[in-house]
Amino acid sequence: MDGLSLSAERGAVTAVLGPNGAGKTSTVEICEGYRRPDAGTVSVLGLDPVADARRLRPRVGVMLQSGGIPPAVRPGEYLRAMARFHAHPLDPAPLTRESKIVVFNSVLSLGNAAMMTGDSAQVWRCLNAAAPYAMDSRSQIRLANARGAAYLDRKDAADARAAFTRALRIADEAGLPATYEHRGAAQFGLVNALLLSGKVAQ
Repeated sequence: MDGLSLSAERGAVTAVLGPNGAGKTSTVEICEGYRRPDAGTVSVLGLDPVADARRLRPRVGVMLQSGGIPPAVRPGEYLRAMARFHAHPLDPAPLTRESKIVVFNSVLSLGNAAMMTGDSAQVWRCLNAAAPYAMDSRSQIRLANARGAAYLDRKDAADARAAFTRALRIADEAGLPATYEHRGAAQFGLVNALLLSGKVAQ
C-alpha cells in the first residue's frame, strides 16, 4: 500500500473500500499485527501491533472473512476455547437465560448470513450450534423455521414440511396469536414445502 495514510477515530466506524488486490486485507492484517509492514508506522490504540503485540491483542477483535464454528464441537466447548484467547476471560459456564438468548440470536444470525452466501455446510453448523440455546417457545419456532428454510434450500420437501409443521405446533402450544410474525413465516414455509413436493397448497 504505497503512500497509504489513514486514521480511524475512536467511536467511529471506518470502512476501507477498494477493488480486489488493492490491499484492504493486507492493511487490516498489518493493523492487527498479523503481517509486518515493509515501511512506515502503525499505531493501534496507541500501541505498535508488532512490538506491543502481547498488550494489544487482548484489546482488539477480528472477524474473519471465512471460517465458522467447527462442526464437531459442542457450543460450550467452543465458548471455553474462545475465552482462552482473552487475557481476563469471563467464565462461559454460568450463562444466564438472557445471555443464552443472546448467543442463540448471534449464532442464528450467522446461519442466516451463510444462507445468503450459499454456504450450506456453515448454515447447518450454525443451526446445530444454536439448538442448545433455544430456551423458549419463540426461539424454538425460529429455529424450526430456519431448519425448514435450510431443507427447502436443498430441495428436501419432506423434512422442510416437518420443520415448519413443528414450528406451527410449538406456536399453538404456546398460545401465540395468528399475527405472530414467525407463525406467519412457518405458514408461508409450509406452503413452499407443499409446492416443492408437488402438492396443492390450500
